[in-house]
Amino acid sequence: MIEALHRIVELQFELMSSRWLLFITSDVRPNSLAQETLDRLCDAIFENAEADEEFRHSATPLLGADESDIRAAASAASKTPGTTFLQLFSLGIAKWLLHLAHTKHWDMKTHHPFCYSTMPVPNDTPSMACLAFEFVPPPAGLQDRFGVSRAVPARNTELEDTALRAVEKIGGMANADSRLRSDAALRTRVTRDLRFWLEEAGYEASALKPLQA
Repeated sequence: MIEALHRIVELQFELMSSRWLLFITSDVRPNSLAQETLDRLCDAIFENAEADEEFRHSATPLLGADESDIRAAASAASKTPGTTFLQLFSLGIAKWLLHLAHTKHWDMKTHHPFCYSTMPVPNDTPSMACLAFEFVPPPAGLQDRFGVSRAVPARNTELEDTALRAVEKIGGMANADSRLRSDAALRTRVTRDLRFWLEEAGYEASALKPLQA
Protein backbone atom coordinates (compact mmCIF):
# COMPACT_ATOMS: atom_id res chain seq x y z
CA MET A 1 0.00 0.00 0.00
CA ILE A 2 2.80 2.40 0.88
CA GLU A 3 4.54 1.83 -2.44
CA ALA A 4 1.24 2.36 -4.29
CA LEU A 5 0.68 5.64 -2.43
CA HIS A 6 4.19 6.80 -3.29
CA ARG A 7 3.65 6.10 -7.00
CA ILE A 8 0.18 7.73 -7.06
CA VAL A 9 1.51 10.90 -5.42
CA GLU A 10 4.54 10.94 -7.71
CA LEU A 11 2.36 10.70 -10.84
CA GLN A 12 -0.09 13.30 -9.57
CA PHE A 13 2.69 15.82 -8.97
CA GLU A 14 3.83 15.24 -12.56
CA LEU A 15 0.39 15.48 -14.16
CA MET A 16 -1.59 17.93 -12.01
CA SER A 17 -1.46 21.71 -11.93
CA SER A 18 -4.43 22.28 -9.63
CA ARG A 19 -5.56 21.02 -6.23
CA TRP A 20 -6.39 17.35 -5.86
CA LEU A 21 -7.67 15.05 -3.13
CA LEU A 22 -6.29 11.77 -1.83
CA PHE A 23 -8.47 9.44 0.26
CA ILE A 24 -6.92 6.55 2.18
CA THR A 25 -8.94 3.85 3.95
CA SER A 26 -6.83 1.16 5.55
CA ASP A 27 -7.17 -1.49 8.25
CA VAL A 28 -4.18 -0.86 10.52
CA ARG A 29 -3.33 -2.83 13.67
CA PRO A 30 -0.13 -3.22 15.72
CA ASN A 31 0.23 -6.84 14.57
CA SER A 32 -0.45 -6.15 10.89
CA LEU A 33 1.60 -3.02 10.15
CA ALA A 34 5.27 -3.79 9.49
CA GLN A 35 7.39 -2.40 12.33
CA GLU A 36 9.90 -1.01 9.84
CA THR A 37 7.15 0.96 8.09
CA LEU A 38 5.81 2.32 11.37
CA ASP A 39 9.33 3.28 12.52
CA ARG A 40 9.94 5.25 9.32
CA LEU A 41 6.56 6.99 9.55
CA CYS A 42 7.46 7.94 13.11
CA ASP A 43 10.78 9.33 11.88
CA ALA A 44 8.79 11.86 9.83
CA ILE A 45 6.96 12.88 13.02
CA PHE A 46 10.17 13.09 15.08
CA GLU A 47 11.94 15.21 12.49
CA ASN A 48 9.14 17.77 12.60
CA ALA A 49 9.04 17.61 16.41
CA GLU A 50 12.76 18.32 16.69
CA ALA A 51 12.48 21.30 14.33
CA ASP A 52 9.27 22.81 15.72
CA GLU A 53 8.58 23.06 19.46
CA GLU A 54 4.93 24.00 18.91
CA PHE A 55 4.38 20.90 16.80
CA ARG A 56 6.09 18.74 19.43
CA HIS A 57 3.93 20.11 22.25
CA SER A 58 0.79 19.57 20.15
CA ALA A 59 1.64 16.11 18.83
CA THR A 60 2.84 14.46 22.05
CA PRO A 61 -0.53 14.59 23.92
CA LEU A 62 -2.25 13.30 20.78
CA LEU A 63 -0.51 9.96 21.26
CA GLY A 64 -2.34 9.40 24.51
CA ALA A 65 0.60 8.54 26.76
CA ASP A 66 1.54 10.42 29.89
CA GLU A 67 4.92 11.26 28.41
CA SER A 68 6.76 14.51 27.73
CA ASP A 69 9.09 12.75 25.28
CA ILE A 70 7.43 12.30 21.90
CA ARG A 71 9.54 9.23 21.13
CA ALA A 72 8.41 7.54 24.34
CA ALA A 73 4.81 8.55 23.63
CA ALA A 74 5.01 7.09 20.11
CA SER A 75 6.54 3.88 21.44
CA ALA A 76 3.68 3.47 23.94
CA ALA A 77 1.03 4.26 21.31
CA SER A 78 2.51 1.74 18.87
CA LYS A 79 1.74 -1.17 21.19
CA THR A 80 -1.94 -0.49 21.91
CA PRO A 81 -4.70 -1.25 19.36
CA GLY A 82 -7.43 1.34 18.93
CA THR A 83 -7.84 5.03 18.27
CA THR A 84 -4.44 6.13 19.61
CA PHE A 85 -2.60 3.64 17.41
CA LEU A 86 -4.64 4.80 14.39
CA GLN A 87 -3.81 8.41 15.23
CA LEU A 88 -0.09 7.57 15.41
CA PHE A 89 -0.28 5.87 12.00
CA SER A 90 -2.39 8.70 10.54
CA LEU A 91 -0.06 11.44 11.77
CA GLY A 92 2.91 9.51 10.37
CA ILE A 93 1.19 9.18 6.99
CA ALA A 94 0.29 12.88 7.03
CA LYS A 95 3.85 13.95 7.82
CA TRP A 96 5.33 11.56 5.24
CA LEU A 97 3.01 12.84 2.51
CA LEU A 98 3.67 16.43 3.54
CA HIS A 99 7.43 15.87 3.20
CA LEU A 100 6.89 14.34 -0.26
CA ALA A 101 4.77 17.35 -1.25
CA HIS A 102 7.41 19.80 -0.06
CA THR A 103 10.08 18.16 -2.22
CA LYS A 104 7.99 19.28 -5.22
CA HIS A 105 7.14 22.68 -3.66
CA TRP A 106 3.51 21.62 -3.11
CA ASP A 107 1.66 21.89 0.17
CA MET A 108 -0.88 19.54 1.72
CA LYS A 109 -3.87 20.06 4.01
CA THR A 110 -5.14 17.26 6.25
CA HIS A 111 -8.93 17.03 6.45
CA HIS A 112 -11.10 15.47 9.16
CA PRO A 113 -10.51 11.70 9.56
CA PHE A 114 -12.78 8.90 10.77
CA CYS A 115 -12.23 5.47 12.21
CA TYR A 116 -14.35 2.40 12.83
CA SER A 117 -14.01 -1.24 13.86
CA THR A 118 -13.49 -4.19 11.54
CA MET A 119 -13.05 -6.56 14.47
CA PRO A 120 -15.37 -9.57 14.99
CA VAL A 121 -18.45 -8.73 17.08
CA PRO A 122 -18.59 -7.82 19.95
CA ASN A 123 -15.08 -6.28 19.76
CA ASP A 124 -15.61 -2.65 18.74
CA THR A 125 -11.95 -1.55 18.96
CA PRO A 126 -11.32 0.89 16.06
CA SER A 127 -9.05 -0.68 13.44
CA MET A 128 -9.88 1.14 10.18
CA ALA A 129 -8.52 4.62 9.46
CA CYS A 130 -10.27 6.80 6.86
CA LEU A 131 -8.03 9.73 5.89
CA ALA A 132 -8.42 12.66 3.50
CA PHE A 133 -5.66 14.94 2.20
CA GLU A 134 -5.83 17.94 -0.12
CA PHE A 135 -2.70 18.72 -2.14
CA VAL A 136 -2.13 22.37 -2.97
CA PRO A 137 0.07 23.38 -5.95
CA PRO A 138 3.01 25.77 -5.65
CA PRO A 139 2.16 29.49 -5.47
CA ALA A 140 1.44 31.11 -8.81
CA GLY A 141 3.27 34.38 -8.15
CA LEU A 142 6.80 34.91 -9.48
CA GLN A 143 9.19 36.87 -7.29
CA ASP A 144 11.55 39.00 -9.41
CA ARG A 145 14.40 39.68 -6.99
CA PHE A 146 16.28 41.79 -9.59
CA GLY A 147 13.31 44.08 -10.14
CA VAL A 148 13.54 43.82 -13.93
CA SER A 149 9.74 43.68 -14.20
CA ARG A 150 7.40 46.20 -12.63
CA ALA A 151 4.56 43.70 -12.65
CA VAL A 152 3.09 42.86 -9.26
CA PRO A 153 3.33 39.09 -8.59
CA ALA A 154 0.08 37.16 -8.63
CA ARG A 155 -1.51 37.09 -5.21
CA ASN A 156 -0.85 33.87 -3.30
CA THR A 157 -3.29 32.31 -0.89
CA GLU A 158 -2.00 32.42 2.66
CA LEU A 159 -2.12 28.91 4.12
CA GLU A 160 -2.10 27.92 7.76
CA ASP A 161 0.68 25.83 9.26
CA THR A 162 -0.19 22.51 7.63
CA ALA A 163 1.87 20.45 10.09
CA LEU A 164 -0.11 21.80 13.03
CA ARG A 165 -3.32 21.39 11.03
CA ALA A 166 -2.50 17.68 10.67
CA VAL A 167 -2.20 17.34 14.45
CA GLU A 168 -5.46 19.22 15.01
CA LYS A 169 -7.47 17.22 12.48
CA ILE A 170 -6.09 13.81 13.43
CA GLY A 171 -6.55 14.65 17.10
CA GLY A 172 -10.25 15.08 16.33
CA MET A 173 -10.56 11.69 14.61
CA ALA A 174 -14.24 10.67 14.92
CA ASN A 175 -15.43 7.15 15.63
CA ALA A 176 -18.03 6.35 12.96
CA ASP A 177 -19.41 3.42 14.97
CA SER A 178 -20.11 5.65 17.97
CA ARG A 179 -21.71 8.29 15.78
CA LEU A 180 -24.01 5.75 14.13
CA ARG A 181 -25.01 4.23 17.48
CA SER A 182 -25.97 7.64 18.87
CA ASP A 183 -27.87 8.93 15.80
CA ALA A 184 -30.80 6.75 14.73
CA ALA A 185 -31.69 8.90 11.70
CA LEU A 186 -28.11 8.80 10.42
CA ARG A 187 -27.95 5.03 11.01
CA THR A 188 -31.15 4.49 9.01
CA ARG A 189 -29.93 6.65 6.13
CA VAL A 190 -26.51 4.98 5.98
CA THR A 191 -28.07 1.50 6.10
CA ARG A 192 -30.48 2.38 3.29
CA ASP A 193 -27.73 3.86 1.13
CA LEU A 194 -25.39 0.94 1.82
CA ARG A 195 -28.05 -1.54 0.76
CA PHE A 196 -28.67 0.43 -2.45
CA TRP A 197 -25.01 0.47 -3.44
CA LEU A 198 -24.49 -3.19 -2.59
CA GLU A 199 -27.50 -4.08 -4.75
CA GLU A 200 -26.01 -1.97 -7.57
CA ALA A 201 -22.76 -3.90 -7.18
CA GLY A 202 -24.60 -7.21 -7.59
CA TYR A 203 -24.54 -8.60 -4.04
CA GLU A 204 -26.92 -11.50 -3.47
CA ALA A 205 -30.04 -11.16 -1.30
CA SER A 206 -28.52 -13.38 1.39
CA ALA A 207 -25.64 -10.94 1.83
CA LEU A 208 -28.08 -8.01 2.09
CA LYS A 209 -30.35 -9.68 4.64
CA PRO A 210 -28.58 -8.11 7.69
CA LEU A 211 -29.42 -4.68 6.19
CA GLN A 212 -33.18 -5.24 6.21
CA ALA A 213 -35.05 -2.34 7.79
